[in-house]
Amino acid sequence: MHNLKHTASGLAYDVVDAVPPWQGQRAPVVFHHGIGTNHHVWADWLPAVATAHTCIRFDTRGYGQSPVPTPQHTFTLDNCLADLMEVVDAAGSDRVHLVGESFGGTVALLAAIRHPARVATVTISNAAYKGLGIQYVAGWREGFASKGVPRGAPT
Repeated sequence: MHNLKHTASGLAYDVVDAVPPWQGQRAPVVFHHGIGTNHHVWADWLPAVATAHTCIRFDTRGYGQSPVPTPQHTFTLDNCLADLMEVVDAAGSDRVHLVGESFGGTVALLAAIRHPARVATVTISNAAYKGLGIQYVAGWREGFASKGVPRGAPT
């Protein structure tokens, strides 16, 4: 299986590495979960990704095995970005691929903006990409229903 490790500030993370040695070094993939879950939300992704890239999954502050913050702690994007970058540093690679779900995707996008040299790619799912952008969901739904998505369109 795998063992949980902890960053200097106590964030729990695991490393899953099933990359055959003949494939050489590739940038690791760091998975960032959304609010209300923990690193296990990415379990179904591991079989598809872990044989090509080392996978790092972590529990954000207050979830899973990571410490509950003190009452004085404020959850800001900057603080969450600092936590993500602490995990990226723990990955031991100059560049990583980031995969984020929900709020984790928003933080991953911020990481790419603030630390472009450290982020090879970003993949997000149901994340807010700009302040009020979520208000357009009804319009997106109507567009997909009326126009569809061309076969072979990027997802």
